[in-house]
Amino acid sequence: MLNSCLSEVSQHQTLPNTKDHKFSTLISLLTMSTTHIKKTMDKANVIKRRVNSPKEELALNDCEQLMDLSMDRVWNSVLTLTNNNIDSKQNAHTWLSTVFTNHVTCLDGLEGSSLVVMESDLRDLISRARSSLAVLVAIFPSKDSDGFIEEKLNGDFPSWVTSKDMKLLESSIGDIKTNVVVAKDGSGKFKTVAEAVASAPDNGNTRYVIYVKKGIYKENVEIGKKKKNVMLVGDGMDVTTFLGSLNFIDGTTIYSSATAV
Repeated sequence: MLNSCLSEVSQHQTLPNTKDHKFSTLISLLTMSTTHIKKTMDKANVIKRRVNSPKEELALNDCEQLMDLSMDRVWNSVLTLTNNNIDSKQNAHTWLSTVFTNHVTCLDGLEGSSLVVMESDLRDLISRARSSLAVLVAIFPSKDSDGFIEEKLNGDFPSWVTSKDMKLLESSIGDIKTNVVVAKDGSGKFKTVAEAVASAPDNGNTRYVIYVKKGIYKENVEIGKKKKNVMLVGDGMDVTTFLGSLNFIDGTTIYSSATAV
């Protein structure tokens, strides 16, 4: 699959202004991958409207969401790689690994007629994601990636955490400036975490801190891709508790059963 992808790239070079030929090859490969992801996402949408199984419909809906996230991650990788620095390589490696995982997760959730129709396309996407990662690793010397993959923390924060975020993470709840408060007893602005998350601005550039007071919150919380820089803070892992009730046995897909996503 790697050789066929590279052959396809050589016939459709689209970014000649990239400094290095290997960079150009990788970025062209990623750019073309977005076309295949979009086609697969559209195909899942069409099949979803035709199947008679609620479980298959839910799995296909998961696939659409995963493909949408993968599109963003691939384009993020393309944009950051043009910066050609160590951070861009690390970010691209993380995002492309996520893309690979998204495709595998989609395939694992399908069954019945949906699996029959979608399997070939998804295996192609998995191969493309694997090839993109292989090319990325091949381009950069191991000394560039070792610091990212095998960074020894020794109790410290990873190098990519900013000093401002370090201070925030090390602060006690009383020292953190929160944007909204969630409390089951009504003493906060919201009674559910989902409402508080919905109140966060889309594509925010600064931290939006949601303080969730002690209590048991029986809800599944989803922080969508547009809700950027959202941070949840509680009173402690045994004091502020989320309890989701969705599970595979009752017909929910594994991807959608997480208590917090």
